Amino acid sequence: MTIVLTLALSLVAPVAAHAAATSGPKMDVPAATIVTADGVVLWSKNPNDKRRVASTMKMLNALVVRDHAKLDEVVTVTKKRLRADVWA
Repeated sequence: MTIVLTLALSLVAPVAAHAAATSGPKMDVPAATIVTADGVVLWSKNPNDKRRVASTMKMLNALVVRDHAKLDEVVTVTKKRLRADVWA
């Protein structure tokens, strides 16, 4: 995971540097934010828009499964476990 994150950050760094030097990257997206590894926001577009986090949730779910189950294991999630207050 660290290697993937490092590679992703190394690919974003040149774009982030360019964004800081200009008015921002030309992205045809409704909302985006470029952040350094230490949390400094370099550029953002509509940062306060409410957006769904589907891709992020898929990645988090994959990490949880990787750490707590075998990839060929069938896992059943009960309605009780789906309740938001169970995770709090």
